[in-house]
Amino acid sequence: MTVAGSQTASWLLLIGAASWLYALWSLAVNALAKGGRLTQLALDAAVLVAAAAVIVGWYWRLPTHTIEHSAFVVRTVALPAAYGLVAAISVTLYLINRRQAYGGRL
Repeated sequence: MTVAGSQTASWLLLIGAASWLYALWSLAVNALAKGGRLTQLALDAAVLVAAAAVIVGWYWRLPTHTIEHSAFVVRTVALPAAYGLVAAISVTLYLINRRQAYGGRL
């Protein structure tokens, strides 16, 4: 159901999952380094997690609906992966800016 085929779609979903792991791990390490304080970045990531959870929950709770409308519903699978990429980019930019603000050290 993708332009480049299922193998490409599988790789993109894998990259999205890896991005989520990187973003969440980096947020956890950052929170520990700051003494557990919540940052704006953590709130932004929480919004992305919530948005992705709605889509994943939809697929999990309504499998028949997904099968009946697979021609167009399957496209929303890309959103959680894309949200993971956005979270990873946001975390990376935050860490780069933080490093520059502290003179090369975190």
